[in-house]
Amino acid sequence: MRILAFSDIHGAYAKTEEILDRESAYDIILICGDVTTRGTPEEAKNAVAQIRTHGKPVFVVSGNMDSPEIDTAFINSGCCINAQGIILNDIGFFGVSAAPFSRLRTPYEISEDEIFLRAKSGWHDVQSARRKVFVPQCTAIRHKTRSIDKWNACRQYSNQNIY
Repeated sequence: MRILAFSDIHGAYAKTEEILDRESAYDIILICGDVTTRGTPEEAKNAVAQIRTHGKPVFVVSGNMDSPEIDTAFINSGCCINAQGIILNDIGFFGVSAAPFSRLRTPYEISEDEIFLRAKSGWHDVQSARRKVFVPQCTAIRHKTRSIDKWNACRQYSNQNIY
């Protein structure tokens, strides 16, 4: 399976369309967060709807510059893999939206414990798949021993039979 992945689109929808029109050898589209920059759920939903017109499965997580309401719009459109997984052709896709709390105070930040719980929940949905693809929105620096332990446990889930 060939994956075309986007991250940090930040409203560059014309550029995204240009890439989608140029590329042809892919089976699935992953959107790894930040479709917008403090945009509305309607804007994000329309952007993903346009991407879906290319006739390929689309799985998405929201980014820290999106919002929880955008996540809800993605859930309602059936393409969100935040805290859940979807198996396609024996490959499991699962993800985590948002980013850890930071000094940046971006629109969608959650605790590291919540990140771990969401990853674990998605893993359980795809654990029977032959291969797994973990789609986190963020890679964060861990400061506390407890957080490092939880993050390592999360990585242990995702490192088993992963692309």
